[in-house]
Amino acid sequence: MKTVPSAVSAAPTPARSYEKWGRRILATGWWLFIAAFFIAPDKHALRMSFYALVALPAVIWSRTIARETSWRDPLWLSIAATLLFLSLSALWGADAAGSHALRAIKIMAFLMICFLVAKFLSRTGLLSIRHLMGAILALATIVASVNLIQSLRPILSGEESLLEHMRLAGLGQLDNPLLYGGIVGCSALLALCEFFRETRRPRQILLLLVLGLLVLSLVLTMSRGPLIYFFAVAALVAVAYRQHWRRTLVLLLLASATALPILLHPVGQAALQATASRPTYRPAIWSAVMAETRGRELFGQGWRDDQSVKTSSGRFGHSHNFLLGIYRFSGLVGLALFIAMTGLLFYRCARLRRDIAAPLGAWLLYGICLHLTNGRFPVSAPGGDWFFFWLPAALIYGFDRPRVYREAAGEKLP
Repeated sequence: MKTVPSAVSAAPTPARSYEKWGRRILATGWWLFIAAFFIAPDKHALRMSFYALVALPAVIWSRTIARETSWRDPLWLSIAATLLFLSLSALWGADAAGSHALRAIKIMAFLMICFLVAKFLSRTGLLSIRHLMGAILALATIVASVNLIQSLRPILSGEESLLEHMRLAGLGQLDNPLLYGGIVGCSALLALCEFFRETRRPRQILLLLVLGLLVLSLVLTMSRGPLIYFFAVAALVAVAYRQHWRRTLVLLLLASATALPILLHPVGQAALQATASRPTYRPAIWSAVMAETRGRELFGQGWRDDQSVKTSSGRFGHSHNFLLGIYRFSGLVGLALFIAMTGLLFYRCARLRRDIAAPLGAWLLYGICLHLTNGRFPVSAPGGDWFFFWLPAALIYGFDRPRVYREAAGEKLP
């Protein structure tokens, strides 16, 4: 005899409704936080978007998230150990007697929440690489288009003349050529990966236009590091998709046809010379960091609020290299933990499907390169620099799950 489930058993329980609403609120908050990297009016707004839209719901639904977390996962243990040690280094820093140690613990908790929420949303099917790539590329395209129009309109109308020292920057919290260059560089790498993966010709053409727009924006920032690292990582992406060598050839031909007229123009030559001749103080900064850490190599000086570095050329805001920043404040122990965690992240990334591994691996590698010449101590409150390391790292941790491979095999999952 055919049984019919009763209305009582079919009705959702309060606990299920509570968890369902939790998943929806967390997913909405996560996507709005991603959007805030592009549209936040200032750093404070970006920070508050994480606190209010991601961290607060994560605390409210912490039991639901905890059930979806594998606490014995070696990658999670490495992440937790690294964040714990780097944060607790504030206990032997210059600000240990104040409230800085408590602030360090709070920042550590926020970073852990970022990883746990990414894992939770991925496990529940509310975070996918396809939607992530689409959202970032759409946001980057809109922001780059608006910035280009606003920057070039006075020049095209004759109100201003094109000068070689002009550098493109974004609006709001992206009002910095280096930060804006890094954001559009990451987005361009995602567009490149999607271009190689796409099989439909109309979408290939669309992605080619998006890639050209983002690379043009990157070039106009006149930021040496983001430019050099972009082309280096893009070459690795082309190697990863070497079976599509014809597309690589098309990209090279288009890039050459676009770059040659610009480089042959007097303004282009002057801009290139001005960019190449800008002074760099990084060797002096790095030498000063090594000198002041001498004698405290094992555990470092301890994380303090003031990260400035004094050199013969003046005082600079931070170490301009996140590995040196770790060595400076947490010593060789902290540096070893961080390098081990990063190596494990790349190992887990390599295990993912290529449509996930290629963009996330390129994103993380590009972000690391940026932090090697413009990074600070990585344990920091939510900000633009999260986009270059902690966000791709959290996404790799989130997508690294057996469910991904079952989906790839076409298995229907609940």
